[in-house]
Amino acid sequence: YHHIFVVPAGGGTARQLTFGNYDDVQPSGSGGGGSLEWTPDSRTILFSAVRTEDAEYQLALRESDIHAVDIAGGDVRQLTRRKGPDSRPVVSPDGSKVAYVGYDWSTDTWTDSKIYVMNVDGSNGRLISAEWDRSPDELFWTADGSALHFTAQSEGSENLYRLALTGANAGRVEQVTK
Repeated sequence: YHHIFVVPAGGGTARQLTFGNYDDVQPSGSGGGGSLEWTPDSRTILFSAVRTEDAEYQLALRESDIHAVDIAGGDVRQLTRRKGPDSRPVVSPDGSKVAYVGYDWSTDTWTDSKIYVMNVDGSNGRLISAEWDRSPDELFWTADGSALHFTAQSEGSENLYRLALTGANAGRVEQVTK
């Protein structure tokens, strides 16, 4: 199983943070999961995984949740609880929100992912890209936390997009590059 470890930046002994019969870091080529994300205060790492009793029978591509592991004590909390995959968490610059991608569970052979935002404690999760019909990737916040940028493929090319979270354009996706 693949687990999360931390090691001092100056070198030293690695310390294991997650345990159990789960892949807390998705192996390369598995098609699921996503990246690890530190909170700005460096106290927590967010990750996407399938942490159920029958995890080895679940595809992270079809079912996963965002979890948070406390660096000091190793306590793991599940932040999302929706049926379907939730992955690639990205914490806002002020550490108060988490953006991530996912979709409601489906038996369809293809379902576009959507962008969601929740509070860093997992509360108030909400869909913010409802009308957009492409799968976002590589999310990152603007420095002031007022918008998200991301890449997406459309009609044979990949470009950069912006999704405003506040103001008159809130919820609207705008193409940045062509």
